[in-house]
Amino acid sequence: MDQYVTFNSTYHILICRQCGYAISQNWITRHFRQCHKTIPLTTRQKIIEYGESLELWQPKVVQDTWNNSNTKFPIEGLTISSGFQCLYHDCSQLTRTEISIQQHCRENHNWIMKDGIMWRTQELQTFFEGPNRRYQYIR
Repeated sequence: MDQYVTFNSTYHILICRQCGYAISQNWITRHFRQCHKTIPLTTRQKIIEYGESLELWQPKVVQDTWNNSNTKFPIEGLTISSGFQCLYHDCSQLTRTEISIQQHCRENHNWIMKDGIMWRTQELQTFFEGPNRRYQYIR
């Protein structure tokens, strides 16, 4: 089981070791059915049963817990990505691409090219993919 998933007891998440992301409780079956067809069916069923036996937190609770913590160290098992952080006052928007940080700065801060770069590169992690994706910076 450990070669496929890891349970993180701090954030009550089940991490897919191959993908590097947490899987929410209601997506475990779909995740392993769609993304890991090469894993034998009996093994996938055991993984699903294991995941369903855990008390996994909803994505919002996981995000709120992370946001309220004082330490921002990488979460073992989650993918670390390069990204960008907005440097405008009182804004710390995080994005994965330079195009998306430029768009953020243009739309939210009226940024124009002559203002110069108003972001920095930043290592990021996200617990979840898809609609629950929220990037967190790490130190």
